[in-house]
Amino acid sequence: MAYAPMADEVQIEALLRRALRDGKRLYLPYIVDLPSGHMEAVRVDSLDELFAGPCGILTAPRKNIEDVSQSLDIVIASGVAFTRRLERLGMGAGFYDRFMARLERALKIGFFFEAQQADRLPAAEHDLSLDIVFTEERMYQPGA
Repeated sequence: MAYAPMADEVQIEALLRRALRDGKRLYLPYIVDLPSGHMEAVRVDSLDELFAGPCGILTAPRKNIEDVSQSLDIVIASGVAFTRRLERLGMGAGFYDRFMARLERALKIGFFFEAQQADRLPAAEHDLSLDIVFTEERMYQPGA
């Protein structure tokens, strides 16, 4: 699972296209309910089918929602900021945190710009950390 990048996020369209070309199952976030912060995974068969959903986030049709809580291998997330402790600050609604808390085994990866690194972030009880963060300069792992 990945994200369809907004203009100010790390651009991963080539990665999405490569995943589809290689026959990988690709999922994007689908905002089911904006007020509650409920998000599901929606299967993407082609980037041409994407449309702007709530908050202008590109997504695929609702009919492609699948329960991937036990089968998802990787979740690639963006965000506003991250720390060396791999804490992630999203847009503030907790969509990714709630979604990732339901996953049984997925590796949680963040793609950020180095300038988004912060020493400290505001944290809520439901906030989850990432397993790895990639920037244009380096890779951050636990204890590194």
